[in-house]
Amino acid sequence: MRLYHFTKTANLLPIKERGLLPSVDEGMSHHPVVWLTTEPYPNMRVTIDGNRISVEPPENNLVRLTVEVPNDGRLFRYVTWPDRPKPRKWPRSTYKALEVTIFEYWYVYLGSIAPQLVTEIVPVVSDHSPTPANRRT
Repeated sequence: MRLYHFTKTANLLPIKERGLLPSVDEGMSHHPVVWLTTEPYPNMRVTIDGNRISVEPPENNLVRLTVEVPNDGRLFRYVTWPDRPKPRKWPRSTYKALEVTIFEYWYVYLGSIAPQLVTEIVPVVSDHSPTPANRRT
């Protein structure tokens, strides 16, 4: 399955050497995961801190990685992943709204993704869209 991963330019060398490594993102996952999306353009950055959520524009100096994710049973849509945290203090309607508007595009991969599965690296320009003229693989 073709998905996308956004990261800072400074992270490219380690990714080219070791691939995408799972990490714990406080508030979003209790397990180390690699975050992926179906969205080819970054439109927001979501941070959950306890019961507080913030939505901000994407960071600068981002690159988009196109990833061919293996069909090996370790890829889950975030909204259907049984181990995703569910903040207890949020009203059910708030959480459902987030699932529909934000989380529906997210996937988690429970493991490392080999460097050769990253098929394209594209810089993201200031309007947060990848630049076709500057594609690198």
